[in-house]
Amino acid sequence: MTDDIFVNENLNHPENRINVALFGLLSHDWLRDWLLSQLGLPVDAIIYPPENQRGVRPDFKIASGDGVTLAWVEVELGKDPAQVARYRDLLDEPIKTIWGRKSDGADLSLEEIADYLSERCTRFPTLSTQSRSQVQHLVKQIEQALEGHSSSYQRRDEVSEEMRNHPLVSGLVERLGSKLMFTTGQVPVGFLKADTNGPEGFSLRVNSRVATQGTLSLLAISGGRPGVLFPSEPKLRQYLPAHGPQIDAYVSLLQRCGIDLSSYSENQRPSLPYQYLLNDLDELARCLVALADRPSGSTSPSPSSSTTSSDLGRHSPFPRGDDSRTTQNRHLVSGSHQSRNDVSEEMQNHPLVSGLVERLGSKLMFTTGPVPVGFLKADTNGPRGFSLRVNSRVATQGTLSLLAISGGRPGVLFPSEPKLRRYLPAHGPQIDAYVSLVRRCGRDLSRYSESKRPSLHYEYLLDEIDELAECLLALADRPNLDR
Repeated sequence: MTDDIFVNENLNHPENRINVALFGLLSHDWLRDWLLSQLGLPVDAIIYPPENQRGVRPDFKIASGDGVTLAWVEVELGKDPAQVARYRDLLDEPIKTIWGRKSDGADLSLEEIADYLSERCTRFPTLSTQSRSQVQHLVKQIEQALEGHSSSYQRRDEVSEEMRNHPLVSGLVERLGSKLMFTTGQVPVGFLKADTNGPEGFSLRVNSRVATQGTLSLLAISGGRPGVLFPSEPKLRQYLPAHGPQIDAYVSLLQRCGIDLSSYSENQRPSLPYQYLLNDLDELARCLVALADRPSGSTSPSPSSSTTSSDLGRHSPFPRGDDSRTTQNRHLVSGSHQSRNDVSEEMQNHPLVSGLVERLGSKLMFTTGPVPVGFLKADTNGPRGFSLRVNSRVATQGTLSLLAISGGRPGVLFPSEPKLRRYLPAHGPQIDAYVSLVRRCGRDLSRYSESKRPSLHYEYLLDEIDELAECLLALADRPNLDR
């Protein structure tokens, strides 16, 4: 009855940690009955995290005792009406919402769940020590997550074209090259991400294991104002505790530009006019890259390094995907036929390939010939290569490569979003899910033109390989079977 239970939750996200802790506590009938009644659902129903459904994956599935799906539940720290609307378009059953705060207007809030659990501990002193510790664990998870996701929280947005042309922003874009990703999703360690939480805004962020939302802003522009906002030195040291020398270099550079980050408390955000930074953009870019890189064993350039700004793009350990001379003019579906070959045994043992083989099962066929609709085919056009392909009526050769490895390189090549939509025109929702997954792994397929082949290191896909397999199957299936 629960054969579709999902077990590979990414615990880097606070709301996923809350979901796992909540699911563990639902073995207590008193909590399950209360939660289901708050959502207007039968109290004898079963609730569990499901695998992908039609290319999407709500956080919980509600099923009757005989396995009939009654509803779906989506949990968010903030509110996300657009995602709920999309789920309602794709799924037939009701979508119930659990959002962060009561004021968010969902069916239930994490705030109310925490209040109920705290009250339960107070009113029922006979609750076992083990149960009490689990309740306190979930309450603390919710409180900490909501503290970092305040009631004034705004969902991160893409940086506008106007802000990308800002003198400071455009200068950093030129120097950071492929190390900088404009995305609202996650980026791999060693990369910087640019997003915003308001119009005429820009925030340059790095990964931080300490930060509640997983990133720390190294500099920001708000509301188009001329002042650039920085974190104080105490905040840098708290959120990037292993980057001592890199923080020293960053603080020293900004002190020379006119602001002393060490003279501010942790929660203050010192500001400096952007014009004061323009003469030191090369050194600023090097400092930012050093703060993004792994500190241990890192060879990130120091401010005194002789590395030039044009070298920064080459520091990326993975292919850029958008301007590599070896890939720029290749097409995943080409008008000029290339002879397809069988995948070698060596490549079948590649970590990504073997993981997909295990999960795709009989839906994957290693063949150079055609495959039925609903199946994926694996072949290659060169040694140490691998290409996972689906049928496409639009493609000249009848198939489209969804992902590929070339010459044994670590980068996995993807089609851009425009290419996916052109060659699989009836698979809109499935493409949405695939693009969203790859973006969370570190590459935004929507930013590339049709002929480009964005690339992502295969290791960043391994933690999401279950969902990746589900997305691939959804793209292979007939679209009318997904409704």
